[in-house]
Parts: sequence; structure tokens; C-alpha cells
Amino acid sequence: MKKRLIVLLLVVVISAMTFVGCDSGSANNNGRQSYNIKPTEIEVKEGVGQVVSLCQDDVAAYVNAMKAIEVENDYCFNDQAGAGVAVKDYWKQGTNVSGGNAVKLTWKASAAPYTVKVWANGTEEDATVYTAKSESLLLINLYMATEYNWSVTDANGNERAVNGFTTADTVRTLFTGYVNNVRDLGGRMTSSGKRVKQGVIYRGAEMNLQTYVDENSAKHYINLRSLELDILNNGVKIKNELDFRTSAETLGMTKSPLGDQVNYYSYPISAYTGMFCKHSSNGADKPEMREYYQNILRLLATASEDNVCYFHCWGGADRTGTIGFLVNGLLGVSYTDLLIDFELTTFSNNYRYRQDDPANYNYFNSMVTQLIENYRLSPDETISTVIERYMKQCLYLTDTDINNLKTNLLEA
Repeated sequence: MKKRLIVLLLVVVISAMTFVGCDSGSANNNGRQSYNIKPTEIEVKEGVGQVVSLCQDDVAAYVNAMKAIEVENDYCFNDQAGAGVAVKDYWKQGTNVSGGNAVKLTWKASAAPYTVKVWANGTEEDATVYTAKSESLLLINLYMATEYNWSVTDANGNERAVNGFTTADTVRTLFTGYVNNVRDLGGRMTSSGKRVKQGVIYRGAEMNLQTYVDENSAKHYINLRSLELDILNNGVKIKNELDFRTSAETLGMTKSPLGDQVNYYSYPISAYTGMFCKHSSNGADKPEMREYYQNILRLLATASEDNVCYFHCWGGADRTGTIGFLVNGLLGVSYTDLLIDFELTTFSNNYRYRQDDPANYNYFNSMVTQLIENYRLSPDETISTVIERYMKQCLYLTDTDINNLKTNLLEA
């Protein structure tokens, strides 16, 4: 299947590089100009064998440290996953390095313009073809754990040898301009030996066409300009926006800021222990919250390359993190990868750690503890089994609902 590639050509004017199609206006995003933002670049020269991380250096160091710890059975809840690794030790407070790296292909100069073919996993017939005016091409938002090949033909018809590189098996973080904390829910290996599909479900932060103050007197900043709109609509190809913010936070939003072509769904859920609509702290049933969770999970089960879903809250941390944990947990992702996905929000300058931290509205540990206490029958049960039991007994999802999630969101 053809992998989607999003490409920005490098345009060199004297010594300045800019992106084609970027907004050149002067409007601010919290004091920043949108046309100045660009991804961190990793140069890939002609040849084969290079491994490229899609995560920026601090993120990659944290992910690698987490994965270096040996866990006896990481598909069950355990105390070994991430033991001794603290995300704060890898994050420089006040910095945002959550955006994905771009791959910059470079080659020796000959006769311009150049025809560049890029393809994934050895299927050249599915190559995407680009025209480059200079000796470089910038690729953003590639798939993780994927082998890419590329070739260059100059204006005289001279074709170089096929080149190749591989993206690292870490996390597929995305470059989406000022839309923050965006990553693919997919790419992780599961207990079934299959990966979660990439390119169908994304998680991230809110998207705004204007700066506004909500009903709680909190300020939300504009982060959608021509660059972000082009990437999210034409590159990521979002078709469904699942918004977990309250009406007070959105001022009653009813349409996606990405445009009328995107379906907008408002599901103002509670995070963490709020997912226990049947086993809440006071024992009360919460049918409205159950319905939100049911609708979210049933909608995500329909995700495909032609029906891409993007879910978010405000910062993409708590409510977003809860849904990400449930979906990937059901699909059989390891506990280490579930912790990584939750804690990665830290690198968007929004600190989150696996232990409860009320000062940062974080109750991840309480959520896991209550999940184990109410829905795990024995310590050797997999996380997937425990979450499936929760979904059936608390959310009242059916076998068909569960099967749809597993069948549609795992690679064949």
C-alpha cells in the first residue's frame, strides 16, 4: 500500500530557506510568526543504510532509555516498565521539541531540475514523483519503522543509483507547524505480532483559527495558518475531528476549524478515573459519560486512510491521553509503549509523568490502579484483556465493537 508522503521543497533565496505556501503575514501566535516555523532537519545523503529518527534528539533519547529496560512480560501491567527512567531528566523545561523531524534528501549537483522518486518498502511502482529545482528535497511526516528508497534523475536524463534509508522504530511524531503535540497513535508493535496501523488515527492539541478567551477566562491561541491547514488537510488528510473540550472551552464550537469537509464531533469527556462511568468514586452510574466513550471508540474503529481521525482536548495531555491509552491498550501495545505515549506530552512543554501529579491535573496512576482493582482477575492477564473487560462491563461495548477496533486498527 502506498505510504503517504508530505513534501515541502526547499527554496533557497540568497542564504534564507523558506517553505513554499507558508503564510507571510505578520499575525502573531503567542508572540511568534507562523512563517518562521520549520521542522528540524536530518540530512540523508546518497547511499544506503542510514537510520533516521523521526523524533527530535531529546525525545529519541527518552524513548530509547525506556525501551532499553528489560521487562519480563510487558504486555501485562508491571512495575518494571520504565523503572528508573524519569521523563523530566530528558526534557529541558520551557522547551517544545514535540514536532517530528524532517528528512532532507541531498545529492551531487548536475543538471537541474531533478526528478525525484520516493517509495516505501520496496514497491517502486507506488513511488511518489517530485520535481526539485535544487539539489535537495525535504520530506516531512514519514512513517516510522519503514524502509524508504529514492532515486534522482537530472534534466539530461541521467539517473543515479537507487538510495535507501530506514526510519527508526520509536514514535511517529509529526511536524504540524504550531498545532502542538501531534503524533500518530499507530506504529507500535502489539502482542499479536502486528503493528497498529499508521496514518489513520492521530492525537494532539486543540486547533484554533483565532485567539480567544473562553468562559473560564482561559486564553486559547491561534495556531492554524496556511502552513498548518495545508499539512492537516492535504497531507494528514483529516476527515474527522473528535474534540474532547467542554462547550465553555470552545465557546460552543459546532464546526471544525479545518473546514466544512471535516466532520466535527464534540465529546466533552472526563479524563483518567472519569472513564469509570460505572465505578466512580461515589458509586454513581454516569450514562452520559458512557455514551461519550462509546461514541468515541466506535468512531475510531472506522478510521482508515480515507477516513482519518484526529482526537484532541486542549493540550493533548489528559483527556486525549486517556483515549490513547485505552485504544492502544486494547490493541495489545506493551506497557512500556503506553507509558511512553502518555509521557511524550512532556516534550510539548506540558509535563506529564506516570505518577499522580494533582498540580498538573495528572491522575494516570489512579486510572491504572482502579482499572486493575475493578477489572483484572489475575496478575498474568494481559492489558488488552483487562481493558476489553472494562469496555464490556463499564462501557457496555459489544463483541462486535471490540472486534471492529482490533480488526480495523491492526495491520493485516
